[in-house]
Amino acid sequence: MLHGRELDDAVSQAGALLATVVGQDLDEGTDGVFSIARRVARDRVISTMDPDARQGHKTFARGFDGYKGHVGIDPDSEIITATVVTTGNAGDGAAASDLITDLITDNRPETQPSEQQASAEQSSDQQPDAEQPATNAGREAADDLTGN
Repeated sequence: MLHGRELDDAVSQAGALLATVVGQDLDEGTDGVFSIARRVARDRVISTMDPDARQGHKTFARGFDGYKGHVGIDPDSEIITATVVTTGNAGDGAAASDLITDLITDNRPETQPSEQQASAEQSSDQQPDAEQPATNAGREAADDLTGN
């Protein structure tokens, strides 16, 4: 509201952005007087066109404006497995958990035994005990191959 008049959403948003940009460079003294801040705001808005962009630093002396792109790559196949975009001031570790999610969860599809495997297991259950050790050895070998 300005001078008793309702403002539309676009004007209200522009006013809020202007207040943020101006306000981050001002400090209010104990006497209520504003002065120019002698610091850099941690989460400083750097662009009125892209209010989510932030300043980042590769080194103390070398900075950039915008965002960071993070990529997860499978070390064996070199296939990109995940991507994450963060603000320029976000730490690299902030994106790590999103990049390695597929490594910590078992995403292998569950396999159902084929009809042939199911009938073979049924017939082995009906065989005499003398052949049981060979059947268990076969199952252990199959488990080793499938990782179960």
